[in-house]
Amino acid sequence: IAYNINLNTFDKKIATDIALDIREAGRAKRDSEGKIIRRKDGSIIKKPGTLKFCKAVGWFIDEYNQAQVSINLTNYKKTSIFKTFEEVRKQARKRGVRVTGSEIVGLLPLDSLLSCGKYYLKKQKRTTGIPDLDILNIAVKSLGLSDISDFIINDKIIEYKISDNKGSLTNLRTKDLIDITSLGNPTPGGGSISALAGSFGMALSSMVANLSFQKKGLEKNKKEFIQIGEKCQEYKSRMIKLVDLDSKAYDNVIKAIRLPKKNSEDIKIRNKEIEKATIEAANVPLDILELSIECLKNIIKLSKIGNPNSITDVGVALYLLYAAAKGASMNVIINANDLQNNKKKKFLNEIEYYNKQADDLFNKINSIINSKLKWLKN
Repeated sequence: IAYNINLNTFDKKIATDIALDIREAGRAKRDSEGKIIRRKDGSIIKKPGTLKFCKAVGWFIDEYNQAQVSINLTNYKKTSIFKTFEEVRKQARKRGVRVTGSEIVGLLPLDSLLSCGKYYLKKQKRTTGIPDLDILNIAVKSLGLSDISDFIINDKIIEYKISDNKGSLTNLRTKDLIDITSLGNPTPGGGSISALAGSFGMALSSMVANLSFQKKGLEKNKKEFIQIGEKCQEYKSRMIKLVDLDSKAYDNVIKAIRLPKKNSEDIKIRNKEIEKATIEAANVPLDILELSIECLKNIIKLSKIGNPNSITDVGVALYLLYAAAKGASMNVIINANDLQNNKKKKFLNEIEYYNKQADDLFNKINSIINSKLKWLKN
């Protein structure tokens, strides 16, 4: 990652001095008289810098009339952006200057910036179980990434830059998505809406985890609320992706059915493509069903220790997740119905296995919620 850190000085020497102290290669060792210490062969002995996987130089930027520490992080997983930023802040304070912000040159991976946002949220004693965009905005503000020019998240993060989600159903306004679903088209259908229900279930659960994190008297469970909230966000994002994947999978079945069948070779190719597309169309709702089970497992503890004032929100989330599981299982059945018996049977066995888990989890969580509702009534 190419990364520059801005200083409130135009003195290039200060930036260079900081760069020498932080870069892995370090600076030349000197004796008490300030002379460079060399080996017998004449090579310079160096004192390593404070950051591994870091290359750095100091320079002055005429355009901004300020000095910068210009950095290349060769392994951001070992030496993170936030660790580098904090180290330069520390070194700047020693020299009587201040870091005003920083800039990313080119693109960067999503996880490198998410880790920064989570670091600063933890420093602020806030939960990290919030949407990625909010975590990224915390990172941008904490690192001062818009100090010199606006940091546009969609233009700077690799995954967002290369993603092709312009036609995504989940990019639509809620009303528009509902209207499109109501038309006489096969997609989006039951599978996509099951995934959508699951994503709402996880969104509500995350809300309860975050409300519980803030609730006085529940401080002892803060770590668990963070863990639950983070899982809710992860599962919510996966459900959202499955909304589109289900529709695309069924669209591919329709495309395969429409392939030419003029001769035996055409028919052979067409049949093969139909089977391939049908298996995928059954696999996607099966993924929704499996994920629904994980979602249900994630809210068991929340129903027990969460903010009691939000127990009905956990209840709504429960019914949404149960609907997601049951809706997905029905879509697996109808999509796998035309497959050969052995393949069809495999899907039916998996549905039976997951449906039993869904029923057991639903009954368990529902019992906890009902007992709390009775307590509230009393």
